[in-house]
Amino acid sequence: MSNSLLGIRTLIVSAVSKFFTGQPFSGNAHINFSFDMSKYANNTDQQTQNLTAGKLFAAPNSDGSFNKSAGAKDSSDAFKITMYDSSNLVDPYSTTAGLDRESTSKTSPLRQALHAEPDASYQNGQSTQSGMTAADYAVINAKNEQQLDNMGTTYPTYTNFTSWTGAIVPYDRMHWNDADQTSDSKYTDTLHSDGKLGSDVKNRTATPDPANDGILANSETPFTLIDQEKYRAGEKALEPQYSTDGTLSQAGIITPERYANVYQLYDYTKSTPTVDVHVDNYATDKPSVTANGGKNLASSTSKSITGDLDGQKWHYTGTMGNGLPLADATINLQQSLKPTLNLSLNKLIFVPYSEVQGDNHLTQKLGSWRDPLSFAKGDDHLTMHFDGYSSEQMAEADLGGNTNSHTVTGDWSENTTLNDSVANSAHMDVDADQNVKPEYQLPVKNNENDNFFFGSGTLKRDNTKVQIVNGYSLANGADDTATDNYFLLLDREKPTDLWYDADKKFQENNETSTIHYLQNGDKEVHVVVNVKPRAGSNKPGDTSMIIRIPKVQQDNDNVGATIANFKLTKVGSESGVTSDNPLNTTLNPITDENVNEWLKDNFTSFDVNFTSPPQTFTYEYDYEISNQANIPLRTAYKDLIMDANTKTGSVRAVSNAVEFDKLKSANLMHVPSFDFGTNSIPSGQATYGLTDSDKAKLTTDSYFTVHSNNNNTSNWTLFDTLDSFGNANGSSSHDDFTLALGWPQLYDSSKPGFVNESDMEKAAENVPTDKYTDSNWRYANHYPFDLISNNHQNQLFRLDRTYGDKDNKETDLSRYYTGATLTVPAGETPSITSGKYTANLTYLLSDDGTLN
Repeated sequence: MSNSLLGIRTLIVSAVSKFFTGQPFSGNAHINFSFDMSKYANNTDQQTQNLTAGKLFAAPNSDGSFNKSAGAKDSSDAFKITMYDSSNLVDPYSTTAGLDRESTSKTSPLRQALHAEPDASYQNGQSTQSGMTAADYAVINAKNEQQLDNMGTTYPTYTNFTSWTGAIVPYDRMHWNDADQTSDSKYTDTLHSDGKLGSDVKNRTATPDPANDGILANSETPFTLIDQEKYRAGEKALEPQYSTDGTLSQAGIITPERYANVYQLYDYTKSTPTVDVHVDNYATDKPSVTANGGKNLASSTSKSITGDLDGQKWHYTGTMGNGLPLADATINLQQSLKPTLNLSLNKLIFVPYSEVQGDNHLTQKLGSWRDPLSFAKGDDHLTMHFDGYSSEQMAEADLGGNTNSHTVTGDWSENTTLNDSVANSAHMDVDADQNVKPEYQLPVKNNENDNFFFGSGTLKRDNTKVQIVNGYSLANGADDTATDNYFLLLDREKPTDLWYDADKKFQENNETSTIHYLQNGDKEVHVVVNVKPRAGSNKPGDTSMIIRIPKVQQDNDNVGATIANFKLTKVGSESGVTSDNPLNTTLNPITDENVNEWLKDNFTSFDVNFTSPPQTFTYEYDYEISNQANIPLRTAYKDLIMDANTKTGSVRAVSNAVEFDKLKSANLMHVPSFDFGTNSIPSGQATYGLTDSDKAKLTTDSYFTVHSNNNNTSNWTLFDTLDSFGNANGSSSHDDFTLALGWPQLYDSSKPGFVNESDMEKAAENVPTDKYTDSNWRYANHYPFDLISNNHQNQLFRLDRTYGDKDNKETDLSRYYTGATLTVPAGETPSITSGKYTANLTYLLSDDGTLN
C-alpha cells in the first residue's frame, strides 16, 4: 500500500513540475540582497577605492537618495534589478549536459549537479563542491555591453534610504594643498600620510612636536569647514611664534580643523551622477564637523589646556549643510607635553677610588633633558640629588629658553668643595647651550662607609610661564614634571672589595639572554644568576650577605614588574646553606631594614646565609610583569650582592646588566604566494583554486606571518598589491584578473588541518562603526579585500588592539589562505594563450605611522 502511494505522489510531483517548466506563471516573491559593506570599494581607481573603502555606497544624488524613478532600464538610477531566464544563461563547462531531467529525487544526478548539501565544516554553509556546480558557472550569454542591455527583464526598483554625499578624510591641511596632490614644504605633514587619499587613510596618527608644530587642543565643539585659503590665513594666528634670534616665543595650537577635510565621490553639478573625486565646495555645502574624544578644553570659550592628548583619538563626525550625515573618520593622537629627563644611560656606575682620588675627576655623561615648552631662563628648574647611606648632596639650577635637547653630565672628585652654608649644596655648571654638569664630592669627607649612592633628578616647569598663542594657557600642574635616577658604586679597596663575578641571564625555553623582548601576554620572566670568585680580588670572607635586585618601575606608583619566587638553588661543596634559607625554597624579601628610603624604594632585598664563606652559588627568581607600559626600556638592571652590615655599604658583587626592550616595529616573517596550477585555456570566465601542494601544511606558501613585540604601537596593517598578469615572453598583459583570498584560516594541529578564523561577524549595513562589536571589528579588519591585477594597494589584514583584537596574544600571527581563487574574466584582450602566466604580489607592513 505504501509503495503505491509513493508512486502516485512521485507521478503528481513530476507532472506539476513539467507543467510549470513549460507554462509561465505570475506572483510575488521577497528577495533579500546582502552586501558586505566593510569590504566594499568603488571602482578600481586608487582614489575612489581609498575614499569609499568600507563605507556604504555613496549617494549619486545630492539629496542623498539613489533612485529618482523606478529604476527602469533606460533611467540613470543607481539600483536596477534585471531578471534573466535560462535562455539567457550559458553553462560553459556543460556540467548538466546529458543529465536526466525526469527524476525529482534529492539523489538525482541533476539535483546533485545543481546543488550540494552544505557542510558544517565550511564557513557560511559553503558547498563542498563550491566552484564545481552548474549554478557556479551559469553566466549571462552576452558578448558585449550592448547585447547585455537588450537581454533580460528590468523590473521597477525603488529605494527608500539615503547615504553620504561627503566623507571626512583626515590629512594635514597646512601641508597638503586641497586643489591637487602637491604640498607646502614649509609645514611638516604631522600625520605622516601616504598622500591625501593614500592607502593609510583609515590608519593615521597625528604626531606634532609641541614646539615646532603646536599643541593639540580640542573642546569637542562643532566647526564649519571653510576654503583652504581662508583656513590657512586664519591659522596664521595659531602658528608657533619665534623671536628674532630664532628661539620659540609662543607655542602654537593645533585644533581638529587642521586634519578635517571632506571629499565627494560624485560631481553633483552634472545632470547625471558622474564619478569625480574632489574636495567638497565648502562655501556651498558648509559641512559641519565635530572631533569627538581627545578633549582638553572645557568649552568652546575656554583657553586653558588641561593636559596633553597622548594616546587618545579624534573621531570625526558631522553633517553637510543640508543635514545629510558625513561618512566618519578617526585618527590617533601621539603628543606628550611633559619635559623629559634621562639619567639612565648607565643605570649603575662603578667607580674605582683611584679615578676620583685627590684632584682626579671622573666625568661621565648621565643622559639629557628637554622641555618643548620652555621660553625663557627660569621657566624650568632642575634639582639633582646625590645621596649615600649617611650623606646628602644637592645641585640645582634655573633653566629654560631653549627647546632643544641638552646633555646632563656628572662630575665626581674627592677634592670637590661643597657649600656648607647651604646644606651640602653642590655646584651645577650650566653652559651657554643649557648643557648641565653637577659637581659632586666623592668620597664624601667624614663618611667612610658611604660607598653606595643614589643619584636622582627632578625637572619641573612653571606652567604659568608657558607662552601660547592667542591667549591659550597650560593649566598649573599639567604635564609639568620629569624625573629619573641612577646608582653609583665606589670601590675603595685594593685589591677590589668586589669578591665575586655575578653572571645574570634571562632564561626562557632553555635559552639564556641578557635582553627580554616584551611580548603581548607576558606574565613572568625567569632569571638565573651564577656567582663565582672574581679574579684578582680578595678571597670571600662573609657567610651572610644581602642580595639586592633593582625594581622594574617608573616609580612606586607605576610598577612594571615585581620580584617573586626568589630561591638559592646551588652552593659550592666548600659551603652549605643554613636552615634560614634552604635550597630551592622561596624566600621572603626584607621588609624591616634600617636603611635609606631610596634604597627600599628602588631595590627588593633578600638575606642569604651560608655555613661558611661560599666560593660559588646560584640564585634564581622571576620578574612578574604587572604593567608593560611601566617597564623602562633599554635600562640596565644589575643585581648587587652586599655586606650584611648595612652600615658599611660594602658591595661584594655587581652583576652584568640585563634589560627589557621591544622591537621598533612589527616584522613580516613570511608573505603569501599562490600557485593555481596548470589549467585548460578558458573559453569564458573561469575561476581556479590552488594546487593540492599549496593546500597542504608542509608545502603551502599561501600564508603570512607577522612577528610583533612593539607594545607601545602594537597595531599594524598588512597591505597587498597585485600587478598585471603576463606570459613569459611579455606579449600578453592582463590587469583585470581577480585574486580572492577568502576567509582567513589558522592551522589546528589537533585535527590536524586548517580551520576558519572564528568569532568574526559581519555587521549589519545599518550599524555605525561606533556600535561595532569586537566580532564586527575583527571581520572588518581581518577579512581581505579582493585583489585586481591593476597595481592597486588593498588591506589584507589589520591587527587593532583597540578595536577587536585587545585580547590577541599571537606573538607570531599567521593566517592561511588555502581557499584562494583566481578568476579570469571572459573576453580577454589579448586572448589567453598557452604558456605560464605570473604576476607579482607586493606586501607592505605599516605600524600606523607612529614613528617608533
